[in-house]
Amino acid sequence: TVVDDVAIPEDFGDFSLAKTISKIEDRVSDDLTEEHLQDDIMPSAGDEMGA
Repeated sequence: TVVDDVAIPEDFGDFSLAKTISKIEDRVSDDLTEEHLQDDIMPSAGDEMGA
C-alpha cells in the first residue's frame, strides 16, 4: 500500500502533536501573566471606542 511506502525519519517515531502543543503552551504560559496578556490584546480599547 501507499502507507507502507512512506519513509518516516526515526526522530519522528514517537512524535505527538498533542505533546508538542502542550510543550509550546507551557513555554508561552511561563512567559505571560494575565496582566500582560490583557495589555497585549487591546491596551486602550475602551479609550478608542465611543460609548
